[in-house]
Amino acid sequence: MMSALFQDRLPIHEFESRVRQIEDDATSDFRRWVETSGMDPSQDFRFANFADCSMNGDDLRRFDLTGCKLRGASFRGAHIQGAIFDLAAVSLGALKQAEDFDAWLAQDLARKPEARRKFNPSRLPDLAEFREAPFAPEMVVIPAGEFGMGSDKSDDEAYADEKGPDGKKRLVRIPERFALGKYPVTFEEYDLFCEARKLEPPKDEQDWGRDRRPVINVSWNDAVAYAAWLNERLGAEAYGLPSEAQWEYACRGGKNSRYWWGDGWDPTRANGNRAFGKGRTSPVGHYEDKGQAPHPFNLSDMIGNVWEWCADSWTESLADIPPDGQPYFPQPSRNRKKQKENADSPARALRGGSWNDVPRSLRSAFRDSDGPGNRDDYVGFRLSRTL
Repeated sequence: MMSALFQDRLPIHEFESRVRQIEDDATSDFRRWVETSGMDPSQDFRFANFADCSMNGDDLRRFDLTGCKLRGASFRGAHIQGAIFDLAAVSLGALKQAEDFDAWLAQDLARKPEARRKFNPSRLPDLAEFREAPFAPEMVVIPAGEFGMGSDKSDDEAYADEKGPDGKKRLVRIPERFALGKYPVTFEEYDLFCEARKLEPPKDEQDWGRDRRPVINVSWNDAVAYAAWLNERLGAEAYGLPSEAQWEYACRGGKNSRYWWGDGWDPTRANGNRAFGKGRTSPVGHYEDKGQAPHPFNLSDMIGNVWEWCADSWTESLADIPPDGQPYFPQPSRNRKKQKENADSPARALRGGSWNDVPRSLRSAFRDSDGPGNRDDYVGFRLSRTL
């Protein structure tokens, strides 16, 4: 295991000696690693690689693990109260194994935003994955670029609202990088928000399960409220719903085909057409975990599983979509009475299809909509983040 100890904190010969000791020891036991390194865990382990380490039963209280790689690490019976995991690659599910997870979580959520490690997105390369805090969704940096949005008249599966006014795809430029959730927001993540806000959590369906399944039965309004809570906890107005253009650009991953993997429907790559469990949501990342080739932008569940809310108001015409990738919002109505009578208007855009949809409705270009207050067992969302 290679340490990420900073060389300016030790004489170089001692630093090299300790690195050799750690590598020669070849242990996955975290306590042994700490004893071997001889470093101060309250300040010297930031941005180190502890992937696949066993921290079971360890006392990690007041450890600063900012930016650490902790994928595959286990925390069964560990004590983590007061530990810091800002910008660390660690999942909530892993931390839930800790003996004092609830106490740690309450303490971490109560931290003021200015006490957290400042996030500097300019240092991240395209397609980098990051998580600002363990309770925040895992994000992927999406590069700037341009693409043909929608379908052209040669596609016999396309609908009218997918085509530009000239029957061609609409050229849209995404002028700046942004981040998009690697997965749809999960029950595991959304339930924390409900607990913090003292809200009734959304129901799952029958025996589908919660945890790493995408949250369902959430409205557009619910998704916006979740993003606002996350911004409040992290001290930035950065998280929100993606625009339709951002969503389709990311979904295609540089491809012009019906699906990001090609033109033919493939039930081994996405949860649609009631192929999973005879009709239900699947855990996020299920198909990549089964060894399928990854999405070009390292995203998951962009096709199928759950429909995903977008920021845009609904429009029947791609001509209305801003050419710079921003969300579409119509001019507000001057008829205040009409606005009051239609509290759920205008409808909001949905993308991606779900476990319940046929392949034609699962294409990258397919568009749908629903009222912002409606909730269904086939609708969820993923977040975007400005960089």
